[in-house]
Amino acid sequence: MYYTEHENERRLLKSRWETALRDRVAFLYRTDEHYHYLLAQADEAYQLGLICLTERQEMVTRALGAYSWNVEHKITRETHWCLGCYYHVLIGGKVVGSIGIEGHYQDLQRNLLGNIHDGRPPKLYLRVGQFDREYAGDSEGLRIMCDGQELFELRELIPAGAGDKRWPYSGG
Repeated sequence: MYYTEHENERRLLKSRWETALRDRVAFLYRTDEHYHYLLAQADEAYQLGLICLTERQEMVTRALGAYSWNVEHKITRETHWCLGCYYHVLIGGKVVGSIGIEGHYQDLQRNLLGNIHDGRPPKLYLRVGQFDREYAGDSEGLRIMCDGQELFELRELIPAGAGDKRWPYSGG
C-alpha cells in the first residue's frame, strides 16, 4: 500500500507524538516542559493541516490527563516510596545502595541485595542465598522500618541525564 507524502508525514507525526506521550522519564523529571512540548506538537500538526481539530483536541486532552497524573505522582514520590522511581538507600545519612524503577535494591557495586514489593504497605525483602528471600521491613513514607526502628532512609535519585537532552522523537 502506497501513501501520499502528506499521509506519511501525518503518520510519522502521530507516531512520534504517541511515543512522546509514553515517555515516563521525561514526564517524571521534566513534567511541565514535556507537557508544553506535547501541546506544541499538537498545535503544529493542526496548523500544518496534518490533523483535524477533533484529533488536536483529543491529543491535548490525553496530554492533560498524563500531565495531571504525573503532577500528582510527583507529590506522592516526594513523601512515599513509589514503584517506577529511583532512590538512594541511606544509613545514617550515608549512601549505601539504590533502589531502581522495578524495586530492586542494589549495593554501590550494583549487586542485587533484595527488592521492595508494591503493596499496602510496601515491604522490603532481602536476598538469602540464590533463590530465597527474607522479610526485612515495611516502607513508611521514605523510610524502611523494621520492628519500629528505622532500618534505611530513602532519598529520591534523579538519574544522570534524565530529561536533559531534547526529546529524541522531536525529529530534530
